[in-house]
This record gives sequence, structure tokens and C-alpha cells, in this order.
Amino acid sequence: MVCETLVKTMIAVTQSLFNQILSWYFSYAESYSSSDPDFQESILLKKKHSLRVAALSGVIAKELGLSNEDIVLAKIIGLLHDIARFEQYQRFQTFNDKISFDHGEFGSKLLLQMDCLEGFDHNLREIISCAVFHHNKINVPGTLSEREMLYTRIVRDADKLDIIYLTCSYLKKGCRFPSVFPASNGKLSPKIVQALARRQLIDYSMVQSLSDFHLLKIAWIYDLNFTPSLAIIHKRRHINTLKDALPASIELEEQFVQLDRYIREQLK
Repeated sequence: MVCETLVKTMIAVTQSLFNQILSWYFSYAESYSSSDPDFQESILLKKKHSLRVAALSGVIAKELGLSNEDIVLAKIIGLLHDIARFEQYQRFQTFNDKISFDHGEFGSKLLLQMDCLEGFDHNLREIISCAVFHHNKINVPGTLSEREMLYTRIVRDADKLDIIYLTCSYLKKGCRFPSVFPASNGKLSPKIVQALARRQLIDYSMVQSLSDFHLLKIAWIYDLNFTPSLAIIHKRRHINTLKDALPASIELEEQFVQLDRYIREQLK
């Protein structure tokens, strides 16, 4: 799909450019529309998620005091970070990378092939591709350039913020979770609790229950890169919602005390 207005000349990263890419994004997402209601619901889920991640990326970048151009670039990366999800769902009817493909890696390659980024200079295209590639990885390598690391961290934070928001929305509404989530039961895996105690990131492969899934999201607090991201989580009271969804446990209560102390210290 060609974004003709973007390929004519080298362009400045402005709000007007974001609006053009947004228009292209809507057309691209629409090309995956289906008359099947379940399929369409999944496509719409990812479309709305990316729009919110774009907005959150812009908020974080602004709070960090970045320039207007850098804020727009952050929004563009947020918008495109899950571009591979549409093709993933069409091919496999799942958002589970373990049984399909790594959507960060696939999306990174896909964007370099798409004409909508043709007007960007090489460095900007590499930054966008790099951030998309690494947005879903459990760890980010220290070999990235300063700007690659900055935007990768921004989109990783924004992505986590919105996934936590979605999880809490499902909990508050009492809705069923999408099929990518584990079976609903209240049992916690000891290794998940231990990982939280060590402030370690929890890989999705470790998750055995819906309770594990909620605790994984709580553990993300330790992986947020910027104070503005933590402030958003704190203001929305999402952690309280996730805590309320977990079974009572003395060990968990001890970890939550440590977590609350960490949040207070980071927000000072």
C-alpha cells in the first residue's frame, strides 16, 4: 500500500506528517476487515490499542521535555509498533507469538518494506524499525544508539501502560479475556511470585494461569523506564485493580509493600 504524499520528498517530522501516516494506518487496518464478528473484534482491538499507545508515547515524550519533532516521532512509533498484528491474526487467528511469529521482529521488517516510510531519511527509518523490533522483547540490548534506546524505551512504556489499562478494563467490566490469555483460575505459580520478589521480568512462557498473567503485569512496574510512565499508572490506580484480582497471600502482601515503597520513592 503506497503512501504517495510521503514519498515525493524528504520530509520534516511534523504533526501534519503524523496525520498522513495515521490516514495510511486506518486504510491499512481496514484492509484486514472481515464479516466475521470475532475476527473483526480482534482487528479492532489492536487498532484501538495502537491509537492509544501512540497518544501515550506522545505524552511520555512531552513530559520528558523532548522537542515537538521528537514527540511526533514517538507518536509515529507508538502507532506503528503493532503493525504486524493484523497479518499475524489473519494468518494464525491468534496474537500468541509462541505459536505464530514474533510480531516485533516481523513488524520491523514489514515497515522497512512499506512505502509509507519512504520519505524518512535512513536514520529515522532505522530508529522506527529498531523500536518496533525491540518493543516486545523481555530485555533490550545495550548496543542500541542513544536515540534508538530512547524511543524503544518510550514505546515499551506506552505499550505496557495500555496493556495494563486493557487488563483492568476487562476486570472492571467482568468481561471475558481474549483467547490469547491463559485459562481463568486463581492459582499462582511459585516461580512467578519469586520473580516478583527479585524484581525480575516475567516471560509469558512462565504464565500458567490468569492470576499469573495479572502478576506479570504488576511486575512490569519495575521495568518502566520513565517517571511520567509510573505517574500515569499511579494516577489511574491500575495496580490496585490488579491486586484485587489476585488470591490472598501473605507472601504477595509482603511483595506489594515493597512495590508500594518503590513507587513512592520513584515518584518523589
